Parts: sequence; C-alpha cells; structure tokens
Amino acid sequence: MKRITVIAALAAVAFASAGNPGVSKTSAPDGFFRVVEKDGRWQVLAPGGKETVLLGVDHVTYHGHASQRTGRRHHLAANKRLFPDKADWEENALARLKAWGFNMLGAGCDPALKHRGLVHTVFLSLGDSLCWKNSVKPDLYICPNEHRPCSAFPNVFHPGFAAHADEVARKKCAPNRDDTSLLGYFIDNELAWWGRGRSDTGLFDAVSNLPPEHSARLAQAAFLKERGVTGTPSKEDKLAFLERAAERYFRISCEAIRRHDPNHLVLGARFAGLGGAHPAVWEIAGRYCDIVTFNCYPWADLDRNVVRMNASPSSETVIEAFTKQYGHVKKPMLVTEWSFPALDSGLPCTGGAGQRFATQAQRTRATELFAKTVLALPFIIGYDYFMWVDEPPEGISDAFPEDSNYGLINERGEAYPEITSMFTRLHADVVHWRKAAPPEPRIVPAEPPIDEAAFLDILAARGMRNGPCPAFLRKGDAYAITNSAGLVLEGRIGGGSMFTDVTLDESRLGSYNGMICVNNPGGGKSWHDTVKVTGVEWRESSDGGRVFITAEGWTSGGGRFTLVHAVTVFPRSPWFLCSLVEARNSGDKPLDVDSFLFREYAPFFAEKPAVPTRRIPSLWKAPKHDAWFRKYDGAYFGALTLAPAADLVMFHIMDNGRSQHPDAVFKPERKLTLAPGERYRPEGAMWMLALCGLDGTAGWRRAVTEFCVSSR
Repeated sequence: MKRITVIAALAAVAFASAGNPGVSKTSAPDGFFRVVEKDGRWQVLAPGGKETVLLGVDHVTYHGHASQRTGRRHHLAANKRLFPDKADWEENALARLKAWGFNMLGAGCDPALKHRGLVHTVFLSLGDSLCWKNSVKPDLYICPNEHRPCSAFPNVFHPGFAAHADEVARKKCAPNRDDTSLLGYFIDNELAWWGRGRSDTGLFDAVSNLPPEHSARLAQAAFLKERGVTGTPSKEDKLAFLERAAERYFRISCEAIRRHDPNHLVLGARFAGLGGAHPAVWEIAGRYCDIVTFNCYPWADLDRNVVRMNASPSSETVIEAFTKQYGHVKKPMLVTEWSFPALDSGLPCTGGAGQRFATQAQRTRATELFAKTVLALPFIIGYDYFMWVDEPPEGISDAFPEDSNYGLINERGEAYPEITSMFTRLHADVVHWRKAAPPEPRIVPAEPPIDEAAFLDILAARGMRNGPCPAFLRKGDAYAITNSAGLVLEGRIGGGSMFTDVTLDESRLGSYNGMICVNNPGGGKSWHDTVKVTGVEWRESSDGGRVFITAEGWTSGGGRFTLVHAVTVFPRSPWFLCSLVEARNSGDKPLDVDSFLFREYAPFFAEKPAVPTRRIPSLWKAPKHDAWFRKYDGAYFGALTLAPAADLVMFHIMDNGRSQHPDAVFKPERKLTLAPGERYRPEGAMWMLALCGLDGTAGWRRAVTEFCVSSR
C-alpha cells in the first residue's frame, strides 16, 4: 500500500505543478470538444458540456489488412461473405463498438462510420506526406518513408514547408470546422525524431549526411554559424538543432490547422513510445498542441499486478514513466496505441510491438490491468485500443512484417469473447475507474534460484548421475568424451568450436560453442563466437566427469576475449550440462558485455517442423527450452535451462532461411564492462542442459516435462 500511495502522490504533485488546482484551463470554443483542467484533473468536455472519457479503437475497417506475400485480404473476403452489402457491415461494426463501451473512432477508421454516434478523429499525415520517395523530391524530407512506421521525417526547413502545411490544413481541416462530432486532428504518426541514431543527436546527424545543397543542410550550416560553432558540434549543439526542428514543425503545423479550423483540438503527432522523441521535443509539443498523443506497448507483470515500461523488474512503472513525461508536456495525454497479443489466436505473433501472452485469458488480464492503471492517472484522458481486427498470418509486408493478434476480432470477423466482455464491464463503470486509485501491486516471494549446483542435486536425487564414469580420451590435439548412453563429444586444441562433433549412437547431431554479445562503442550490438580452443582439462568424479574448455575469440572492434566453459557428462544419459565458468578480457580495450550465449549448431536445422522465421518477442514467461529436429529419424539436438540468469532459449532461422540461431542467452546480474585483463565469474548462475535424443518430438516433450515441471 505504501508503494502505490507514493506513486499516486508523485502523479498528483507533477499534475498540480502544471497549474493552479481549482482553476480551469480550456481550449476550443463552446459547442465543440474541449479539454479542461479543473481541481487537479484533466477532462474532455463534449459539445453539451458533459465530461467524456475517450475510449477509441484504431483501424476499424471493412477490408482489414492485405498481405504482400499472398496478395489477399482475408478479412475482406470474410466480410463479403457475411455482409454482401457493406452498409450491413457498418451497422454491425458500430453496434459492436457501442456494445463493448467504445465511444470513439481512433486512427485509420472507415470514413463511412463517422457521424453515427461515435466521436471521430482526422489523420492529416502532414509531415509524412512529404517523405515518400516516389512522389516528391528528396529535398522535401530529411528521412524517407521506408514503408514502415518510425522511418519518416519531413524537411521542416524547406522554404515551402509552411505553404505545404497551410495547403494540407485548407483541404483537410477547413471542411470540418463546423463538425460537432469531431474531436480533432492527428498531425502525423511515429515520425523519426531520432533520425537514424540517438534521440538527442540523431536528427542532426541525419541532416549532416544529406547533400550540401539540401535545404535542411543549408539551414544546419546557418544554425551552427548563428551559434558560433566552427569545429565539431557538441551534443548540446545537436540537441539545440533538434529543438529548432521541433519548434518549426509544431508551430507551423498548429498555426495552419487553427487558421483553417479554430474549433477543434490539435491531437499531437502520436510519438512512438515515451522514447519516441527526446523530452525537449515533448515539451515543445505540449507548448503548441491541445493534447499530446503517444503509442505505447508496455510490459504487464501479471504476478505482481503492475505494468512496467519493459520486462526488467527494475524498470519504471507506467505510472512513474507517464508522470515524468507529463512533467514535460503539462497538457492532457492520450494513449493512441496499445495492445497485448496472445499465441492461442493461431497467429505467429513474431512481428510488431508489444508483450505476448500464451492465452486470451492472460491477454485479457494484461489489457484490463493497463486500462485501469492509465485511467486512474489525472492527466490521461483516455485511450485508443490497437486495434479492430487481427493482422494476416503471412504478415503485412516485407518492410512491415506484422502478423500478430492485436484485434478485438479475428480475420473471420469473430470477436474474442474474453477481451470484449472485459471491455464491456470496464467501460460500463469507466467513471469509477477514472476516480479510483491505480491497481494495487502484489508482493510475490522470490523463487529460490536453481543454479548449477542445485540442478546437479536434482539429477543426483533421480539417480541420473549413477553408473560408470564417462571416458575422456586424448590423442595429440584431439580430445573426446564418451559414455554408456552412446554420447560422444569431440574437439581439438586449435579447433574453431569447443566440440566440433556431438554424436549419439553414431548419428551426428552437430557442434557446440560459446559466444559473447558486446555493446559496440558507436551503438548497437555484435555477437562473436569463440574461434580457437586453447586448453582442455578433464576431472573425474564418482557420479560423472567434467571437462573445462578454454577458448578465445575476437570482436569486430579489435577486442579480444577468453571464455571457459565447464561441460559435465553423465554416466548413462544422452545429455550434457554446460556452464560458463569464467569470461576474461584478454585484449587491450574495454569490453561492454551485453550477454553470454551457449550455441548448438545442427546440420539439419532447416528441417525443424514449423519453425518461425523470427522468434516470438517479449513473451510472458517464455519457455526456456528449444531444439532442432531431424525429420527422417526423429533425432533432436536441444537445450533447456531453469537458471534465473537465462534471458531466452530460442532456436530460430533467419529470414533468409539459411542462417540458424540457436540462442541460449544469459544476462549478467549487473552492467558488465570488463577492463583489459579483468575476469568475470558467474558462480553457477549461467548453465544449460544440452538434450540429445533419437526418439522424436514425443521424446523431447517427455524430457522437457520431466525437468521443467518436476524440478520445482
């Protein structure tokens, strides 16, 4: 209770700092939608003066999404069968939305649904319309539209930008100035305020890469001259240039909109998450817009009943993060995209933003938790749910390969009963939830960690470590380990992998190696296998044997590292346990370590049944096990871990269909930067059981169930 009280107080203090409690601030004239600040809370007032909580849905359309790969629109085909007359679909869609308690059409909705009992919005695409390569001159944009969100940024320094803004407003705003069911205008959606780099410097750098005669480049040169910058611009210079661009964008756009329609609200530019623009840009948006809009895909912790900004337990809650952002904008805020896909929809759910869940029941719990959390915040005036209908399983396009269960309905037009029933109940009592406290977090006792020693004890308790000791053979540089289960692990000093061959009953399953992922000094990450085995040490015990393998590798930036893996081989089991004993910076440059990986490469990886081309991102309680399977004889080569340090175990194939990624990824417990010569020892926290077998998917499931279910 104490934690939630502190957070609520934080929100109230930040809100009160924007104005005097009890003094109303209004925008837009009577007879149209207005936003009002009164007694420490922002409200939307409908034309008749009644308070309205905005509850919208994005992309309510008859046709749904087309798939570039198939050229088909599954939802359109279904609707043509169900509603040969589109007018019947319109009546059905409106009835459903109203029954589920929604009162607004968000972005991208069918125009035929307007003026039929719901609030609506208009999308201007004022800046994005300048950024299409095929239709305009390159001088009109700083970053082109690459047929995906978050790629475009207009050239706000072009001499014709103000005239363009005025023309868009004249065509799209002036005809709507007397529309009493219109809330207002979205200027754009998810512009690339960061250019192609950092939020504070990336736009400046993007302009620096333009041709010298480009008008944005000329404006940049004039800006630097104005500031007296003659050498390399500083971060402060680059941020000031971003502020200049933001001020021009919002000032010119908002002035044009209000010149042609003074009656409706300016709804911002739908930032791509809270990090979708530098805080300075948010502050400028709040200066000019009536409502600041943003899209957000957070992480719902169903165990602890709290929504955070990402999966890390130490990340900010959405209450903390949204409140901090409100401190920049000091204007009401509207969440214009949010959703939680679920895998039992049958969709791949590999493309697109958002946390995934296994079931519709979990998805519904997460949706309700987020909705109640944001409705309780005094500066949030509602939300637009993303979205009406699911995406095609084949993905939308190569540039935008979303294939996820975002919909309230599937492509056949069938509603998901769990989430729509929840929205019906929630929205029926939305006034209560606007005044209620945020959901109370729960304290969940931490599970005891299963480190390597604990897992070895589990194996011993089941008799899996009893029997004749495995044999270690050494001949010159070659080494091999064998056991009575027919498992053979072979390698060579100087070889490129820790085990070049993993064989079971004379059937080769693949190879095994260690890898490190580092954060590059210039941004981004890079992954590096060890490339040379430099040492092997064998130790026998009464219940098995263990080999310590030392191998080294190099990073693309000239760094050098050494990894020591311990591999335990059991007497009678076709499995071996791998753990990271030590990582050492053996070069002369610091190593900023992101993670460590254990990798099982299989020659038959392309035969894995129903393998996704990309792994499922952000899956709640993702299973920490996966495998490659060989179709003709049921052989498999897989991995499992119960280690808390594990980030994921996911064997997947890249989009090119040729590159395999057997990723067993482990994150250090803290930020890890190794100085030259420095060592890191995870003390049994990073381990993986390599499962080998010839009994097919049924045998794999038995092995996984045995360890995952009964080990706790």
